[in-house]
Amino acid sequence: MDEIIIRKAEKKDAKTILDLFNFEEDVDEVTDKSYVENSIKQNESGSISLVVAEIKGKIAGAIKLKRKRNHIGNIGKIAVSKEFQGKGIATTLYKVAIIIFSKENRTKVSDQMTEPNEPMVHLFNKLGFTKEGTLRMHTHDKKDVSLYAYFIDESGVPELPDNVKIKMEMYKNG
Repeated sequence: MDEIIIRKAEKKDAKTILDLFNFEEDVDEVTDKSYVENSIKQNESGSISLVVAEIKGKIAGAIKLKRKRNHIGNIGKIAVSKEFQGKGIATTLYKVAIIIFSKENRTKVSDQMTEPNEPMVHLFNKLGFTKEGTLRMHTHDKKDVSLYAYFIDESGVPELPDNVKIKMEMYKNG
């Protein structure tokens, strides 16, 4: 099994991450360049905001972390390169997000997804997320949006496989 390096995104990664976030044709909302650039600036200022998974020097996936409330960490956006899909990258990135938010003393991680999305439902169930609700006909094309949460104080912090190496400092971030 290949080693997966988890690190903060850097300026050199911006175009790759932007392409990754926008590769799906049915993306409800296109990610603009400033979203990625601002997230990288937050990384540079000390905040863990945009994290990548790297395999053999290639970015396999990326996840955006947001903090709207002191006790809740939010997942902004996640994407995995087609080349690396089915290799546990999304699972790893979600676990890393939970670990980061736990180190910040947050007790809940929330995310949402546009329905239908069976692979994400499967991932959320596998990780121990709970469905908290549905926003009916919430998108411009009248699709439902489901809200999911992981309760760190109830479910604990997941362990990472031995082939995953985190290459960044983890510290409290407000």
